[in-house]
Amino acid sequence: NRQPTAAAADDDEDAAVVVVLDHAEMFLTAAGGGAGWAHGQSHPSPPSHPLPLAELYDVLRGRELFGPDELRQLRLRTVLFVTLFGGQWGDVDPFARAKFFDAHVALTTPLEAERRAFFCAHAAHPPALCQAVAARSGGIPYRGLTEVAEHMEAIVREAAPAERPPQPQVRGGEAGDGASAALLSLRAVRAFGTSGSVAAREYRQGAGYVDV
Repeated sequence: NRQPTAAAADDDEDAAVVVVLDHAEMFLTAAGGGAGWAHGQSHPSPPSHPLPLAELYDVLRGRELFGPDELRQLRLRTVLFVTLFGGQWGDVDPFARAKFFDAHVALTTPLEAERRAFFCAHAAHPPALCQAVAARSGGIPYRGLTEVAEHMEAIVREAAPAERPPQPQVRGGEAGDGASAALLSLRAVRAFGTSGSVAAREYRQGAGYVDV
């Protein structure tokens, strides 16, 4: 029945801040060109277009968000950066792989390109709509993607003028429009995420909603 000391109580109240940087592929693949491992070198050669990587490096490694005194005042143990990348680890610029990150974790669910191919093969919808729902459905296994496709089919059907005359028409061109595709894909993924299926429950309890 030992009472906790003041120091122990302070330790219990300390917390960590996780800063999540989404869609890092816009930085990590923008270098392109000659980025990679130079022949005969043991270190990656600098990227041919370094500005995007330099900006990301400045955020991740260039400066601390809080100094030691500020961390103590805020009762923070540390600030951890998590960078979310919509692709495979091998797609990340080699220079960034060597210099930017301490560790990487890959989800075992389909990547965005695989999800896009799945929706294009299993739904007769415009490519832009398949791309939009693929971008929103990271972290969902294939059986869950099947349910997302079913929800998307039902939502598009409900908006069809033949069945719902008062509703705005959703023609192929409109569904392929960026704003319409984003709205329909959001409704489909939300419908799946709030359903009671086994796949939806596993999705809600999973590690995340994007490829890492």
